[in-house]
Amino acid sequence: MFIVFRNFVALSLLCCLCFSVLANDKDSRAIVIAENDWSSQIILSHIAGILLEREGYQVAYRPTGTAHQFKAIARGLIDIQVEVWPGILNKDFEQLVSSGNLIDAGTHDAKTREEWWYPLYVKELCPGLPDWQALKDCDDLFMTPETAPKGRFLGGPWNRLDQKRLDALNLNYTIIHAPHASTLWSELAAAYAQKTPIILYNWQPNSMQAVYEGEFVEFPEHHPECNTQPEYGADPQQFFDCGNPKHGILKKAVSLDLLKQWPCAAEMIRRFNFDNRSIAELSHQMDALGFTRKEVAHNWINHNESVWQQWLPDKCQQQVKQ
Repeated sequence: MFIVFRNFVALSLLCCLCFSVLANDKDSRAIVIAENDWSSQIILSHIAGILLEREGYQVAYRPTGTAHQFKAIARGLIDIQVEVWPGILNKDFEQLVSSGNLIDAGTHDAKTREEWWYPLYVKELCPGLPDWQALKDCDDLFMTPETAPKGRFLGGPWNRLDQKRLDALNLNYTIIHAPHASTLWSELAAAYAQKTPIILYNWQPNSMQAVYEGEFVEFPEHHPECNTQPEYGADPQQFFDCGNPKHGILKKAVSLDLLKQWPCAAEMIRRFNFDNRSIAELSHQMDALGFTRKEVAHNWINHNESVWQQWLPDKCQQQVKQ
């Protein structure tokens, strides 16, 4: 009996020790920040990460695509996404927020737009722009050996609905997807230098606003139901025949684990906030001036203490450092 009791006590102590180790491991694990493949998101992620590290948290960055990131956040594999664009928002995001497995952490002051874009000199070659109807008469202007007899539209590396829009609007173009955001900028730079016609996927805010003059194509006015109800858009018989939102919101998201385990970190992300000009300037430093993501992030932090101090309430600083 004594042996059995002794074994029971030993087993109980071992279990307690195991649970203690597991709890400590969970408490000490790094906060994981999503890192997408465009400069502004990368820089904002590192600004958030550096600030969290200054407050005593461990931080890790996880490169991730946009398609499955919300499910990863809901599963606790990623804790923070600091830059969620309207084109990325989807049913997964809404459903996971509604279920409570993903936390909508509010919006930035920045207003966004994602759309087809062209350098301003192209307007002289294709009269009628920025009206999308002009693209029907100028498809040969954008034709390349790769896409002949159609024009070329240089799309981004992300999954968009451009092909469905092309079909709905009967535009004679082939989509060539750039493998990385940097490919868009290098092709734009090459075309701009030679004044070669180019039409490509672009967005704002980003660094190109500070470098090149250009305009977005004006497609039929956006409507939230354009993709599900045919009466909206250019053709009452078609879906997907509208443009993108012109004044989109830039959101943030955090995991339920972050909110429960590190509520002060979640509150910091809720307060974390940038406007269009700041994002464009930060992106320009990385895209055009050659600074690394960490250099840009540290430089911003060093020169904007009065801004980011407002994101760190005193009570949260005390809780983290205790």
